[in-house]
Parts: sequence; structure tokens; C-alpha cells
Amino acid sequence: MDRNLWLYPRYAAARNLLFWLPVFFLYFQQALDIGEVLWLEAIYYTAFVILEVPSGYLSDRLGRRLTLIAGAALSSVGALVFATSHGFAPWALGQVLFAAGFAFDSGTDTSLLYDSLAAEGREDEYRQRESQAASASLWAVAAASLIGGLIGAIDLRLAYLATAVAVGTAAILAAAFVEPPRVRAQTPLLQIRAVRTALQDGVLRWTMLVALLGTILNHVPYEFLQPWLDTLVADRAQTPVWSGALSFLIVGISAVAAGQADALATRWGARNVVLGALGLQTLVIGAMGWTAAWWLVPVLLLRGLPGAVLRPVLGSLQHPRLSASIRATTLSIQSLVGRLSFGLCLVIAGAWAHDGMFPLLRGFAVFGAVALFALWAGRPGMQSAGETR
Repeated sequence: MDRNLWLYPRYAAARNLLFWLPVFFLYFQQALDIGEVLWLEAIYYTAFVILEVPSGYLSDRLGRRLTLIAGAALSSVGALVFATSHGFAPWALGQVLFAAGFAFDSGTDTSLLYDSLAAEGREDEYRQRESQAASASLWAVAAASLIGGLIGAIDLRLAYLATAVAVGTAAILAAAFVEPPRVRAQTPLLQIRAVRTALQDGVLRWTMLVALLGTILNHVPYEFLQPWLDTLVADRAQTPVWSGALSFLIVGISAVAAGQADALATRWGARNVVLGALGLQTLVIGAMGWTAAWWLVPVLLLRGLPGAVLRPVLGSLQHPRLSASIRATTLSIQSLVGRLSFGLCLVIAGAWAHDGMFPLLRGFAVFGAVALFALWAGRPGMQSAGETR
């Protein structure tokens, strides 16, 4: 299992060299209006919903290694589709391939890490190692954002070509993993029943609700950052460069925060950390919905921090409560519900896009504040400091 532990942060970094991140909205706007772009994003989330649970079940049934290889390969092909086509229909296919790739990766990567540690009785290292891997992933995203913005200023397609090569490399690294020992998943019906039984745990139910809200709130500023920035840049031809530079700073801050997630949860308590992270993201969305101004950029630099902290902290609460045979399936169901909810939000936002970007952002901020209060009030009965490991 030592090979897996050595490879894991390197695979995570290669898997997250997504050079298209700072330019995707700009790329889509070359041929589509904002409503069509939001519909295109909704296609991605709908496809993710359809594939999420089956991919998690395949991970529990067939193995972590094969699932990760398939996910990286599908993402690489999707990037090639974007780089070599133009228009709504082929880009919709690219979105489906991206969705399949990320669905196969979702929950399986972190399950491989926990299973590898559990095989050697080292489960207590999970949050620290996941924090380190999350930091490596985010530094990769930061570098890809900076480089993607620069090459996107030359030709936006280059960002997708570079992604295809990088994620293809991740598939090769995934092939080098050793399948950790685990109990094989049951039939689909029995698997769902086992997940339902596990969710009788109050902490698991609460963390799933946190993950759902986190999926929605963390994606809102991600989706709207580029058009928000486009309203500020005088020369719109330079927007990809500005987007890449700003994304680099955002993700760099997130990478530092991810590396400190274990220490933060140990000091302040896991529950307080996740609620604080969601509150911060709501504040960022509210700032974006207020106005577009350069003096608000320092607030936007905190956009990626909540997601960076949530993954290892929530994982440290969930993994010990899940058996290996249902771990990826449960996390896939959690991701499915979150993606489905955000996909529905995008459909609604697309229908109201004629009112402009700022009213949409203000609406998301109000929703976040109300949902956050409900989570705070719905205490799961866990001790703030005692549930950190």
C-alpha cells in the first residue's frame, strides 16, 4: 500500500491540471449567449447525476483502480472533443464525457486512500494525507489556471488540448495503483439498502446535507467569476489573462488552506470549521451580487477556500462510519444529490437569466444564508472537538 500512498498526491495533481478552467465560460460565449451557456452547464450536471451512483457502485464492485483509470481517460477524450469542435451539440457531448470522467473519479479517489490506509491499520492518518493531497491538487489547479489563461489568450482551444495531455497522464498514474483489499459490494438493491441503513447515523445525515449545500454554494462563484470579471476588464481580449491570474491567486490561497484543514479542525472542531466555510462562501457570493468592482477582488480571492477545507474535514467524519463495501456508493449518492440540486439551480437561473447576473447572485446568497442557519440549528449531536478524527 506504500505505493498507493506515494502515488496518490501525484495522481491528484495530474488529475487537476485543468487548463480550461479560467477560459471555459469565455470559450462557450464565442458561440452561445449566457442562457445557452447555463443550459450547457446544466447538461453537465444532469449527466453527472445519471452516472454518479452507477460509477460509485462500479468502484465498490469492480475496484478503485479500474474506476480511476476509466474516469481520467473519459475526461481526456472530453477535452479533445472541446478542442476540435465548435457549437452547442458537440460541446454538449464534451460535457457528457467530462461528467462521466468526474463521476468515475468522485468518491473513488478518497475511498482508495482510506482503504489503503485501513489495510495497514493507519486510518488515523487519513485527514492529514487527504489535506496534503488536496493541497497538491489545488496547486495543480493554480498552475493550470495561470498557464491556461496565458495560452487561452493565444487560442482558447489550446487550454483544452493541454488538459487532454495532462489528464491522460493521470490515467497512466492510476494504472500504477495497487487495488487495496476490501469487501466486495453486494447486488445493487442490497447495496442501496446498506447505504440507507448507514444513513440512520445522525452525523452522516448532517454531513451529507453540508456536502449538498457546499456543492451548490462552491459552484456559484466558480460559474459566474468569468462573466463578473469580464464586466471589469476594459480590453475584453485580455479577459483570459486576467481570469487565469485571478484563478491562480484564488487556488493558491485554497491550496494553503487545504494543507491546514487538519490543524483547523483539531483546534476549532470539525462542525465549526464546515459551518464557517459555508458562511464564508455565502459572503463571497453576496459580494459578487452586490456589484462588480476591483476593490471587491480581495473578497473573491477567498472563493476556493471553503471547498478546499470541506473535503478532508467532511471525509474525516464520514469514512470511519462507512464500511468499505458501501463507501464509494454512499459518497456517490451524496455527490449525486448535490449535483442534481445545483443542476436544478442552473436550469432555474437559465430561465431568469434575462434579469442579468447580479440578481441571480443575490438570490443564491439569500438561499445560502437561510440554508446555513438551518444547518446550524439542526445540531447532529456531535462534540465540536471530539469529532475531529
